[in-house]
Amino acid sequence: MLELYHIDRNNRLQENQTITLFNDYSLNFGDKILEDEISKTINNQYQSGITQHGNSWLFSANYPSNLIETSFELIRQLHYPGMPSRFQSVFGVDKENIEKMILSIGAQNLNFKIFRVLSGEVVKLDMGLLKGANYITTTYFAHKYWSGESGKILFMNTC
Repeated sequence: MLELYHIDRNNRLQENQTITLFNDYSLNFGDKILEDEISKTINNQYQSGITQHGNSWLFSANYPSNLIETSFELIRQLHYPGMPSRFQSVFGVDKENIEKMILSIGAQNLNFKIFRVLSGEVVKLDMGLLKGANYITTTYFAHKYWSGESGKILFMNTC
């Protein structure tokens, strides 16, 4: 079992909580047929469910961050299908990199908690590559990310 540390900026976790995937989405587009179709689409792509991270970004209007997340996910699906989806993952770092991660995600002035997370399945990827200003640069960085280049900061902990 590998021990990692998750920085909870959204105060979603509690002590001794088991992090699980879910597929009970609260869609509210004002169109029941559209909501049902979108729910089916998500369930087809993520049959075992998504994490809170996935839920946040699948339905986010936070441009450009949602564009980067969804672009990285499309590159993963097309070119790296064996890699775990970020929408089904929880993120953490080893103890030595906690301070670095706090600074890299801009959390130093936020109210956050740090939780110890235990996992057996981990993929090490570099969160510093989650960037891009347009289609070309975003896909460039996505390929570097999913191919495992660098891998200095982020551990991806799959549920």
